[in-house]
Amino acid sequence: MHRSLLSLAALCALLPIGSAVSAQVIVHDNFGASDTFDMTSGMTQSGPKSALGTISQGMGFTPSVSGALSDLTVAIGHFDGTNDAHLFLSDGATDIPGATLEAFTLTSLPAFGSAFTPETLTSTLHPMLTAGKTYYLYEKETGDEANAWNFNTTGETNVIYSEDNATYAAYNDSSSGAYRVRVTPTPAPGSLTVFATMGLSGAGWLRRRRRVK
Repeated sequence: MHRSLLSLAALCALLPIGSAVSAQVIVHDNFGASDTFDMTSGMTQSGPKSALGTISQGMGFTPSVSGALSDLTVAIGHFDGTNDAHLFLSDGATDIPGATLEAFTLTSLPAFGSAFTPETLTSTLHPMLTAGKTYYLYEKETGDEANAWNFNTTGETNVIYSEDNATYAAYNDSSSGAYRVRVTPTPAPGSLTVFATMGLSGAGWLRRRRRVK
């Protein structure tokens, strides 16, 4: 009986569902080779207490694979005021961000214009992103922060959401900030059913073996 249990466990370990559930998939990435980006220009992001006034900008993206958010990687530099940044992932069904799905805070940002490694933000809420649906990733400050979201160098353009002192706009085919989004995909339909069926079949086989003994 012990040999039979080990054989069933080994078979289950080889099922493709195991890797499908745990593997992370990139659903958006506009960094260049080795995570390069434009070090000298970017989208201004500032709070109402800064000299620039409120400027909030972000990008829309549409994942091709459904899954739970794993992490975000961004290239954002600091140039004035409090050294932090507040990012938001939201529903993007309209021209302005909708309900917030998760908020992130970055501290001790690198200086804008310097060479630095992009920052990765790990999701704690793991909101589900649906393939074919649009989402916004944007920065919005409430203090005296003044940052710049570095542009990508791959030539990617996208829908850019912008708020300039309470005036909202969406711009098509504008240069995007550099960022990457990863999700943990949902299992393929039927995979869990197959897994459960095989497990039950194996259990029945073990019961028959015990009766024979």
